[in-house]
Order: sequence, then C-alpha cells, then structure tokens
Amino acid sequence: GSIEDWQQENKIHQLALRDRQLVVIKDLSELTLEEKRSLLPQIATAITGEDSSTVYLIAANDGQLLETWAEAAQTTMELEPVRKAIEDLLVGDLRELDGCLVKLYNLSRQSAAVLFPRILDAVLNHPGWGDCNQCTYQNQGCPIWQNKQRLKGTEANRTTRERLTDLLELCELNQMHLPVRQLLLLVANTLLGHPNAKDRLLNCRQIPGVISSETISLASLYRNIFGENLPERRRESTEVFKVLRGFGIGAETSNQIDNILIFGADDPELQPLYTDLVLADSFYGADLKYQAQQRSYLEGDALKGREEFLGVLQAQRQRLFFAIPTDRTADMKIWDLTVFTTLENI
Repeated sequence: GSIEDWQQENKIHQLALRDRQLVVIKDLSELTLEEKRSLLPQIATAITGEDSSTVYLIAANDGQLLETWAEAAQTTMELEPVRKAIEDLLVGDLRELDGCLVKLYNLSRQSAAVLFPRILDAVLNHPGWGDCNQCTYQNQGCPIWQNKQRLKGTEANRTTRERLTDLLELCELNQMHLPVRQLLLLVANTLLGHPNAKDRLLNCRQIPGVISSETISLASLYRNIFGENLPERRRESTEVFKVLRGFGIGAETSNQIDNILIFGADDPELQPLYTDLVLADSFYGADLKYQAQQRSYLEGDALKGREEFLGVLQAQRQRLFFAIPTDRTADMKIWDLTVFTTLENI
C-alpha cells in the first residue's frame, strides 16, 4: 500500500498478495480485548499451519507479546501450544522453531550501531520537516532546525552522525546493548533538548523565546547527545545517556584542545586552529557570550564567572569531539576527549 494508507489511523491493515492475504497489526498493544479475542485464534491457525491463506505481520513489545498470548491461553486452551512456542522463541533468542510457521525478528537484539542510522534517516527525512520551509525562524536561529541539519550532515560531511554511530558501536563491543526505545529517546533529545523548555524538550512555539533570551547555545545537539538538558536524576536513570556519558566526553580533555579553547584567541600559533574550530561555528562555537566568558576567565574575574566558563568549556569539548573533520582526527587526537585514548584509528 501507499504511505498515505499506512499513515491512516487504522490499527490493522490488509493487503492482497496473489493467493494470500497479508494482515498487518501495527501495534499489538493498541488492540482492544475484543479485537484480541477475535484475532488471536485466527493467528494461531496460521502459526500451526491450519490456515495458509493468511499471513500476519505483527509489531509488539516482548512483554506485551507474552502477556497477550498468556491471557488468551488461560481462556482458550487451544492457544497454549502457540503461547509456549512464542515464549520459547523469546527466551531462547531464536528466530524460528520446528513445527511452527512463525519467524520472530527481535529488534531489541539488533545492533544499535546498525539500527541508529536507519532511525535517524526515518526521522530526518520525514515529510513534516517541509513545514519548516515556511517558518520565518528557520533562518533566524532556530536551534531545532540547526540540530536537524547538523545531525543529517551532507554528502561530504557526516562527521556528527558517524562519530555518534562509532560510540554506539563501542557500546555494543562493551556488551552495553541499547534497545530501539533508547535510540528513539536519543534522537528526540538530540534534536529538541533545552534545559529551560517544558519537559526539557523544545517545540516550535518556544523558539521565539529561546532566540530573544539568547539561550540558543543551551539547545546544542552536542550537549543534548549526553542529556545535558535534563536534571541529573533523570539523566542518570535514562540508559542511553548513562551509557554515552560513560565515555567521559566533555570531562576528559587534552592540553592541545584546551589550549585552543582557552588561549586560542590571543596565541598567534593557536589562532588558525581557533579560527577554524571555534570562531567558524558562530552558532554553537564562539558566540559573543562565549568570548565574554573566555575573557572574564583569563582575567581572573569572580569565581562564579570562572565556574560558568568551565561549564561552557565542557560543552565545547563535546562539540569538538563531533565536529573535528575526519582528516584531522589523528593530529587533533579526538579520542583523548574520551576515556578511550588509544582509538585514533577507529
């Protein structure tokens, strides 16, 4: 069917496939009790092979899948073999089982590094972004649009998304698996995060206020990737941010990077790098506020100003980890910005 058909509110879609009928259940949890009572026996006959005329494609959470079949089997004993088969598939992390015409594709077992680019493309290429082309704030400093453009990248430069994917791959290698739900949280927070927004996520109506209050930099995707917009308790209780923060990006640094960020404006030897890596990014790099805080820090002003600049410095380290071009990663030693200091050739 067409995209328009799929996006309708219908919970169940049907499509004729030559000599068979495809029935798609978009979300098992959305079905009413009566709908489940009607459909599950039909699905069971397809799984046992009694009915070969209908094929079912069902999306469901692991727990919901088990619970739904368990409840059905309590009232309809004929469904118990199917319930047991589905439980065996999930517990054994299997795709198929002898004697059952069912295949289980457990998305929560797929690599986050493989799934993330697909999720990102689906979100960033959604037709709804087309509405932004009529918005006057698109070219007046909308951080949502800016985050979207940077996360999407260009054919010549996809550094941010590639480096974030590298981090997710390292998570997998360290046996830290992130399910789809966590990846969706990561994408949403990266695009919309802001500490002063309601629920810490921006919407279009809040953009004028963010611009007028000059707090655009607080919406930086480079901060949002690590959940910096969230309260500490919420951040530490959200798996994806807890895992990504474990890399120490922002807290870890190198003399080279910090010298550029702190002294680059005045040091003739560092000025070219300061210009390319800091001044060139007027949006999330060296805006006027950053430069004022930098000057205050160097002149040894009040303790509060010092602490504020150290917070900004952390955000700039995070930005540089994702923004330094690929051909500069070796000489800039970007992995020194993490707890993994020996991964220059990743």
